[in-house]
Amino acid sequence: MNDFYFIYYAVGPQFVKTVMSGFKFVPKNANVVLMTPTPKLVKDTLNFLNIKFNLIVLDSDELIDDFSRKHEPVIKETDNKLYMEKLTESMKKGIRFSASTHRYILPWLIKNNITKFALLDCDCLINYHGEYERVLDYYKSKASDKNVFFGPIMNWAFDQQNIMFNYKSLFEKENIDFSLVPASEITVFDGWLRGFWFHDTNHIQTYFNLWDGMIKQSHIESIYAFYGNDWTVPDEWINGVVSSVMSKQFDIEILDLFLDFHPCGSRICKHIYHPENDFMGLHHQLYTVDYGLKTAANRKEFFEINKDNLIKFYGNQNGIDAHRISEVIYDYSI
Repeated sequence: MNDFYFIYYAVGPQFVKTVMSGFKFVPKNANVVLMTPTPKLVKDTLNFLNIKFNLIVLDSDELIDDFSRKHEPVIKETDNKLYMEKLTESMKKGIRFSASTHRYILPWLIKNNITKFALLDCDCLINYHGEYERVLDYYKSKASDKNVFFGPIMNWAFDQQNIMFNYKSLFEKENIDFSLVPASEITVFDGWLRGFWFHDTNHIQTYFNLWDGMIKQSHIESIYAFYGNDWTVPDEWINGVVSSVMSKQFDIEILDLFLDFHPCGSRICKHIYHPENDFMGLHHQLYTVDYGLKTAANRKEFFEINKDNLIKFYGNQNGIDAHRISEVIYDYSI
């Protein structure tokens, strides 16, 4: 069994089931960790699956701390209808989902001496095209003995002067030169994949200390850049700052998932959009403006009123043919 791990963080029944619907593609020599506040839902679903790979299910409530319980609440509901009702109510109150609680997997990885891994969103498919072995071999040759951050790269406008003074002490505590923080633009990884390829746990501990510290300080100080939308708490820029500074301080290479880690058109995972998981909100303009998808009262209605446009969306945007959509949407009913 190889030493690379894929880490999912699934909150809410539809996201747990979305992750698990992709398990059919995962090869038997892969390592997958599923972190969730509803592990019972996962284990109950596993009874209907034939899992052959190394799957580790962790209760996220046993990993987070009291600060996170207070400031980053999650909904521990296993019934999809009740979950959506509670989620809608939370959004009305201005409570956003903090995907950055994904960070609490890092101490667990350190404890288990796992240094090569990718943090994945629930809409990432492992080995969908059967390329897992070849891509991982390519990664091993490309990264070799280097320490590497990798992911899908974007550029982010960044106001260092008005943001970073809140965090200076955190960097000084880690003996990191604060002047290395970029001034106006940073390179960030799109949130659906953040990859780490290291050879010991020291850098991972530093990464966690900075990520965790900046998240908590952002809550305490109500940093404006921390509240970019009504759906989630954005932390791409925080991870961008941390990886950028650490790459300079410790000579860690940053590789683009598409340019540097993209052998022969293959990727370490396939990212797809799941508009059906956002049926009541459709927060992405890609759904509403580009493909004309419409909100619905429930998933069944969403499939019915968006039939043609959803098939078009999955084909054009996700690269998934109509006859394969049911493989990646656990309750597809068209």
